[in-house]
Amino acid sequence: LRTTELRIRSLCRILTEASASLALSYQHHLSYHYTLWPFWVDTHVTPPFKKKGSEVIDSRGEIIRYYPEVPEVLKKLANDGFILAVASRTSEIKGANQLLKLFNWDQYFKYKEIYPGSKVTHFN
Repeated sequence: LRTTELRIRSLCRILTEASASLALSYQHHLSYHYTLWPFWVDTHVTPPFKKKGSEVIDSRGEIIRYYPEVPEVLKKLANDGFILAVASRTSEIKGANQLLKLFNWDQYFKYKEIYPGSKVTHFN
């Protein structure tokens, strides 16, 4: 888990630094498992998800946590003019979209390619 956290923090730093130096029309896509949050939507948590106060919980009442840097990085990239997309091969399409909405992150992604199958088919 520590290695994953370091990788995510490094990615967030790189993306933030890159946003300052690249053209505003730059497009970037993120695979959300272990990039936005430390789990797979189709295996580690139990949809459906809902808000409970300020928290997002799954159907078992477990709090859903994301990497703490993610909201700030998404906001900065969007404010800097990046066109963002999210991609996943998950079979839990509804749950993935639900989390993006509940965290209010769907506003940052112009493109969402969330469906099972080969990664080759995303963004073709």
